[in-house]
Amino acid sequence: MINRLIFICWMGLGTWASYAQVQDDFSDGDFTQNPTWEGDVADFKINTDNQLQLNQDKASISQLVTSSAVTSDMEWQFYVRLAFAPSSQNYARIYLLADQKNLDGSNTDGYFIQLGDLGSNDGIDLYKQTNGNSGRILQTFPGVAASRPTLRIRVTLEHDSLWTIYADTLGGFAFLPGGAITIAQQDRSDFFGFYCRYTVSNATKFYLDDVLVRPLVVDTVAPVLTSVTAISEHELKLAWSEALDPTAAQDTTNYLVPELGAPQTATLLAPDSVLLTFSEAFAIEQDYHLSVIGTSDLAGNLMEPIVLPFHWFPGYYPAQPFEVVIHEIMADPSPPRDLPDAEYLELRNVTSNVLSLTGYRLEDGTGTTTLPELLVQPDELVILCSSSTRSAFSAFGRAVAVPSFPSLRNDGEPLALRAPDGTLIHAVTYSDEWYGDAQKAEGGWSLEMVDATNPCSGRTNWTASVAPPGGTPGQLNSVAASNPDLSKPQLIRVEALAADSLLLVFNESLDSLSLAQGSYVVQPDVSIARVLIAPLQFDRAVLALAAPLQAGQPYTVTVGNMQDCVGNTIEGGQPFSFLLPEPADSGDIILNEILFDPHPGGVDFVELVNVSEKYLQLQGWRLANVEDEQLANERLITTESFVVAPGQYVLLTPDPALTLRDYPKAASENFLPVASLPAFPNDAGSVVLLSPAGQPWQRFDYDVRDHFTLLDDEEGVSLERIRMEGPVNDPSNWQSAAATAGYATPGYRNSQATDPLITQGTLAVEPAVFTPDQDGDRDVTTIRYQFDQSGFVGTLTLYDDHGRVIRQLARNEILGTEGTYKWDGTQDDGRKARIGIYLVLFEVFLLNGHTEIYRDQVVVGSRF
Repeated sequence: MINRLIFICWMGLGTWASYAQVQDDFSDGDFTQNPTWEGDVADFKINTDNQLQLNQDKASISQLVTSSAVTSDMEWQFYVRLAFAPSSQNYARIYLLADQKNLDGSNTDGYFIQLGDLGSNDGIDLYKQTNGNSGRILQTFPGVAASRPTLRIRVTLEHDSLWTIYADTLGGFAFLPGGAITIAQQDRSDFFGFYCRYTVSNATKFYLDDVLVRPLVVDTVAPVLTSVTAISEHELKLAWSEALDPTAAQDTTNYLVPELGAPQTATLLAPDSVLLTFSEAFAIEQDYHLSVIGTSDLAGNLMEPIVLPFHWFPGYYPAQPFEVVIHEIMADPSPPRDLPDAEYLELRNVTSNVLSLTGYRLEDGTGTTTLPELLVQPDELVILCSSSTRSAFSAFGRAVAVPSFPSLRNDGEPLALRAPDGTLIHAVTYSDEWYGDAQKAEGGWSLEMVDATNPCSGRTNWTASVAPPGGTPGQLNSVAASNPDLSKPQLIRVEALAADSLLLVFNESLDSLSLAQGSYVVQPDVSIARVLIAPLQFDRAVLALAAPLQAGQPYTVTVGNMQDCVGNTIEGGQPFSFLLPEPADSGDIILNEILFDPHPGGVDFVELVNVSEKYLQLQGWRLANVEDEQLANERLITTESFVVAPGQYVLLTPDPALTLRDYPKAASENFLPVASLPAFPNDAGSVVLLSPAGQPWQRFDYDVRDHFTLLDDEEGVSLERIRMEGPVNDPSNWQSAAATAGYATPGYRNSQATDPLITQGTLAVEPAVFTPDQDGDRDVTTIRYQFDQSGFVGTLTLYDDHGRVIRQLARNEILGTEGTYKWDGTQDDGRKARIGIYLVLFEVFLLNGHTEIYRDQVVVGSRF
């Protein structure tokens, strides 16, 4: 039995009249007070990153506890990192509500978030626990916890019943909604906790930080008009403290400038921003007053009438959306080329006006900093950097020191520039994949925008710098070219995050208002309860459904009335098909082909086949191999949704282009690119298919000797499964791919595949005539036996027409109730058998000494 450790953590800060707020970032280096943690305190430590870390050296049970009651509206936030791949023996729970200190007690009721196990899809899942028995009620973000997850999670509970899960899967603060469900909470909750189960090998690999539990603020406050700015001689921009009711916000009768009259138009620029246009121009520096009445927020809170003054000052203007863009990103300066070994960002004013960025906010995935006083000239480039590196960057152009300049993640994160009133000016969520060059992605090169007039196209408008110094701070980008966005945005992916939530992903960022208020139609008719938009993630939306989807039922979603940030519009797209996958069993997807010794410069591959009648979700599945009889080198197949249809082949390759180069007949439409595969030695090795919960579902131990004996060279030749229903780890059920198929069949039916055998009696040979010439047609024959009981010992021998033994396939082997042997037409001396008829003699010895003999024949043929 594997020794296991259960780790239970409770945390809290103070007790108020109706709830206990919990808040701890462990920055004081002490978890025994402020707040006080009780329990097995000797088992934990605060590490050098000021995070709570388990510090055990053996399997045991550890516990830290505190009290925490709740109100009807609550919010939970926390950062969690697991430095391993969660499995059935290693997983974490975060108990949001519990009525007992003993979280997994037989009479404990509660709600918890789980990362791993319990039939998990390796996502962030919500469970309800009643009398110690747990059941999942909401699945979100499948696959994100599959391997070494670093997550920041936010959960809200509204009106005692509406649960919503948000997460930043990079550990930052750019929360993306994952899904919601309405289910009433229990009547009583006294505790909050963090619960981990692990083996001794992971006894120091759980980390917790930035814990926050507090009442969720329910909106009973009317919106506040925070600023009125004349952005041109005919336009006023209004900023509000929160999102507005669109109908009231765009009613021109709710606005009046006594000196000019009512506006001609009122347009909602963003959920919390309105643009008013007037027919008469504003006079320079004249006093004006804007009167506003009748405007309400989305919760129906009506604002008090207000009058605010404004003036028109020509000359320089507050920057508006997309007038200033993030133009260049140096996230990984090491090893440096001919630039300072320091991070920087470059902004560009793309207008003909002098723009003010004073007080504007720069955001990354973990925080916000405010820009100092800053005017940017028309088409000017400005380098943003830290105070300590400003002098070094001043040699390249205008450099501005930014207080608390953010630390940029090498692998990518969201960046945003916002006006003081919160208006988004420009946002970029970059990735190390944007370099398009693996060597440059290792460091020393910046990412540059190609066309500054195309600010929202993401990866298609960014690439690695080609300037010899490694970047162009303060200078025109080295990759600058015309790259206009002339295409309408498209819906490219629909994923059922859970039965009642859909993730929609577009090929580019959309205007945030149109994304929130666009048209979404799900058929067969499923009503949409609400649309959730994450900060800075404007290429996607989550639809919370009013009714659950049915597994296996085909659905379509159609979107419309949306536009990207340059005005390209989705008028009404084609329906996008999707379905809710069904849970998989161990035999639903099988290993079907493996290439472990590729051509020079080529890559290995593994082929899977869905042999079930179900649509299955491959997200979160993994491949591994075996070292010292232990699973090792686990590799995640995909973090994104990938649904496999019944009978579908899936070819896993780290480089589709190289696989297609070596095998031009390959069915590339069935390729699934993977980041990497486990190591497959050329002489012998193993491949293991793991479920999302880490369960080994298929294992094949291959050997180069499994190949066709007369092959001159095994390089570039795959091993194919002969019978899909046959045992996976039986060498007799695998054979070299045929020469006529190009020595591999990636993505389609195996050249050596045979249909299921139909056995009459106890011995069957199929095919009875075979031609072992590697042409892909009947290259091997299969000899299958079947008995009605076990406990037999058998010898299987082949004789030529002169009665001479030419091949012994089995000698005194213990037999099962059924099994197979494969003959590839070679003799015991390694030579190829001559054309002719051969006797198959199967001698079976019973335990009581009785002998049974079964005979059949097989013909070795040839093609001329």
